[in-house]
Amino acid sequence: LTLSISPESGYYAGSVEVTLTANGGKAPVSIYYTIDGQEPTTSSAQVASGGKITISQNTVLKALARDADNKLTAVITKNYKTTLDPITVRWKNDLSWSKMNLYSWIPGTTTALTGSWPGTTLTPDSEGWYTYTFENRPAVNVIFNNGTAQTIDITNVTENTCFQINAELSAGKHTFAKINCPATNVESPYNMEKAVYPNPARSVVHLVQPEAIRSIAIFSLSGQLLGTPQPASILDISKLSKGIYILKLITYDGNSRVERLMVQD
Repeated sequence: LTLSISPESGYYAGSVEVTLTANGGKAPVSIYYTIDGQEPTTSSAQVASGGKITISQNTVLKALARDADNKLTAVITKNYKTTLDPITVRWKNDLSWSKMNLYSWIPGTTTALTGSWPGTTLTPDSEGWYTYTFENRPAVNVIFNNGTAQTIDITNVTENTCFQINAELSAGKHTFAKINCPATNVESPYNMEKAVYPNPARSVVHLVQPEAIRSIAIFSLSGQLLGTPQPASILDISKLSKGIYILKLITYDGNSRVERLMVQD
């Protein structure tokens, strides 16, 4: 008796239809699954072999199969993402270029994300950092340039990253280095002891500096996405049952913070 789940774990924009298929074993064969990251049992939700599940939010799917002789397969786990965290790139004008452009494109394609070459012209913040955030992209390729001089291709950027442009050249193009991102001088909940209060809480929590926050996501301890409320000074958590949750916040400057939230009766 075997169990297969397709497609594979990964990112699927908007939603994904998942097929669970059992092979072998004595009929009838049942498939049991969970979508909250919990281990499935024979009391979990059930689907027939070849059955399909539509997933439209970030989900950890776990499933097992049982045949008429009570033989069980091992639990198979798949992790599906239908939404993505923003990717923020930051860098300085290390070579004192008169202009700073960002050219970017989708990996594996020639589809530009910030306009045709040389891309979008940016201005730095008060500390000289250039910042650009890509929304809902699993990965991006970027080139920093002044219209003539440029870096080599910086490929498959999948997370918030800060860069240094080097004077050293490779095939006539400037090399780069990944560096630690500095703390922003803009007051941010990520530099504070707490991002929300009170904690523990009952029906609402107050958000520190909501104007600095781009997005919020609430997860169960098993990793299931439960909601993405809009940043506001007061968040309604009255629909959450008693327990512990994970609160992930991302600021406009690309920083993030993960905090445990305890909900009481």
